[in-house]
Amino acid sequence: MSRDLSFIYKLIPTVQHYDWGANGEDSFLKNFIKKNYNFLLNEKPTAELWMGAHQKSPSFVISESNKLEENLYTLIRRNPEHFLGKHILNRNKNLPFLFKILDIAKPLSVQAHPNKELAEVLHRKNPQLYPDDNHKPELAICLSDFEALVGFRKKEEILQLYLNTPLKQLGDVDFSSEFTKEIYSKIMLSNSKTIQMIVSQFLKVIDLKPIDPIRDVWFKKLVYIFGDEDPGVFSIYLFNHYRLKQGEAIFLEPHIPHVYLQGIVLECMADSDNVVRGGLTSKYKDIEVLLSMLNYDKNQISIQKPILSYEGFSYYNLEIEDFCVLSFSNLYKQEISLNHFPLILLILDGSLEFRFRKDDFFVKKFGRSGEIFFLPGDLSDREIQVVLKLNENSSIYAATVGKSS
Repeated sequence: MSRDLSFIYKLIPTVQHYDWGANGEDSFLKNFIKKNYNFLLNEKPTAELWMGAHQKSPSFVISESNKLEENLYTLIRRNPEHFLGKHILNRNKNLPFLFKILDIAKPLSVQAHPNKELAEVLHRKNPQLYPDDNHKPELAICLSDFEALVGFRKKEEILQLYLNTPLKQLGDVDFSSEFTKEIYSKIMLSNSKTIQMIVSQFLKVIDLKPIDPIRDVWFKKLVYIFGDEDPGVFSIYLFNHYRLKQGEAIFLEPHIPHVYLQGIVLECMADSDNVVRGGLTSKYKDIEVLLSMLNYDKNQISIQKPILSYEGFSYYNLEIEDFCVLSFSNLYKQEISLNHFPLILLILDGSLEFRFRKDDFFVKKFGRSGEIFFLPGDLSDREIQVVLKLNENSSIYAATVGKSS
């Protein structure tokens, strides 16, 4: 085994500050960062922690000798065969996934992500708004108090909403198979005065006779936060509402509309930052593109739960190449063999021991709560065996490549 190449790296994540992030003393991310890193956080809300090699904000790398290296994106460019492995290098020139923690204090924008074909078109036309040409399927795992709106409700539910609320003032619609798209387009393309009028009437209606207790409360919150001229506030009545338990997840295919409402979320996605927005944000809203791309017919979004593998860890069963998320919580085996690389491992709580072996060469490395590690893609090529020994009650997640990789 070449000892010039490392077999494990410690990652220093990067922080994203967005308006919807948490900013109080109880902020999960701010406390996580203060406890584990020497970041000087500013007064802006702390929204996301990025772990990966996306060129917008790649993680930095600390080598085995505790030397701060360049960022992971640059290192992959310098030695792709080592960091990615031959099996990835044949398809990708960069790490195919991005791992994040989100601390959501206010709702995110109404949004959807393009498939690969649309991403290429959008990037070519407007690289400032759409910074890459990749698709962005993503998995959102609840760590605490996660609520989200995902996908359109059933047509009959939207029809009843339209017929029995002030939305009917938007005018006649054709009650055909395109009804959902038609009514949503009418809402999103209405002028601000029309939206303001319907919002005002909605507020009066739900004060007299609630439409849906949970949705009504959120409607008032959305109006308070984003104002009464934003058509995105009606998403709470048009989209499916989900409240997840810890460990449960939602998988978002391309072109599925969604709004993350609140919570602490572990997110993994393809290596992309493409977002098409349509409301509930001060950022650019690409309404026409959003309306044309959305999937209006996929009404059942299943809640993903981790599946226990024969190796002893749990995983989220996704039939995609870009990524797979593993969970090492509540294990029945304390020693786990790892076979999928490259891999980013996040220790949310607890500790573990890495064991690397090839023939008579054996090395131990230790990880503690708050640390993030990157295991390069060529470990299998170099015939290095990797075993994790976990302490009880540890909460550990890892992101790696998908099944077909």
